[in-house]
Order: sequence, then C-alpha cells, then structure tokens
Amino acid sequence: IFDYIKNVISPNKSVESENIIKKYWGWYVKQIAIHRSPVEKVLQKILNLISLGKFNKEKEKKNYDDVFHLYMILELWNPKTNEIVYLQTEKEPNINYKKVSSLESKDSKGDSIKIKLSRPCDFRDVIQDTKMVMGDKFYTYSNPHNNCQTYIFMMVHSMYKIMNEEMPKSITDYILQDVSDLVTGTTRSIANTITSIGHLFGRLLG
Repeated sequence: IFDYIKNVISPNKSVESENIIKKYWGWYVKQIAIHRSPVEKVLQKILNLISLGKFNKEKEKKNYDDVFHLYMILELWNPKTNEIVYLQTEKEPNINYKKVSSLESKDSKGDSIKIKLSRPCDFRDVIQDTKMVMGDKFYTYSNPHNNCQTYIFMMVHSMYKIMNEEMPKSITDYILQDVSDLVTGTTRSIANTITSIGHLFGRLLG
C-alpha cells in the first residue's frame, strides 16, 4: 500500500516501471527498433482548434506530413541462459514497459528503423546513464521539451555512449522532430494540463 501511495503522489517514481526494469538487471541490449506512429488525427484537430489554426500552419511551415509518437522495442539477451525477450518502452506521459513478441510493430500506419548494436549493452547501465543525464525529467513529461522523443533519444544516446561510439546523425534526425513551434502559449498550457491529468491517472493505475 505504501508503494502504491508513493507511486501516485511522486512525479519522480514509478513503482511498476522500476519493478520491470529491475527484473531485467543483468540482461543486455543486443538490438533495438525505434517506431514512429502518427499522432491521432482527432488530437491534432483539437490542438489546431485551441491554437486557432496555428498548429496546422506551423506543421506546413516545417513541411511535416505528420506528427509522430515514438516508442522503442529492445531485444534483451540473458548471457547466463541465452534467453531472448523483447521489451517495448515509451513515455505517454508515464514511462511504460511491456513484453512483446518481436522487434516488429503491429501498427501498420507507422514506420521504424532497426539498429543492431556493435556490442551488447548492459540494460542496467543504459537505464542508469539515462537517469543520470535526464535527472528528474526521466519520469516527468511536458510539451515540447521533455516528451516521448526526448526519452527515446536519451536512451539511444546512452547506448552509443556505453559503446564509446558517436550516435549517427541519421538516427538523431529520425528521432527528433521539432514541435516547439507547434504547441505554444495557451495551447501548450492546456496540453500540459491534460498531460498532468493523464500522468496522475497513469499513477493511479500503476
């Protein structure tokens, strides 16, 4: 009960996510797939409505065909048992983890890139490095500077850091979509309020 209450009231702690992460301590990331899924058109219409048309105008100015939500699937390998599992993670607005069957996505509308790491990275090291760099922002969410793509970018950046390699620009460009001008002023305040409510409900559910 204490952990549940702490999970609800604390913006910097998710008991469910922590338990899943700790379950795979000692496992290694061998390859990943980064998936982009178009944000629901209904939500885009609402954002365009409350921004008085600015959302669509800025999207056209940036030559964006669509606005995407990002998530990542990690292939984890247990060196002791040689077992392989696939773990999907995303921030929407809470950090979520769930087991899936492969690196492939069931979302036919999106696209993805697969990255085979030059050497396996300790999953614990990836999480700890990402937490260290992001600090309190690891668990929290806000538009447009700490969203789903920020979380995915920092995770992938940590992997390349651990491998002592420079993260390719093509991967950075794939992950990062500049949405700072799409949601501004009152629109951003409303979006962040909705996000905070969603964050609380996510805590209540786990």
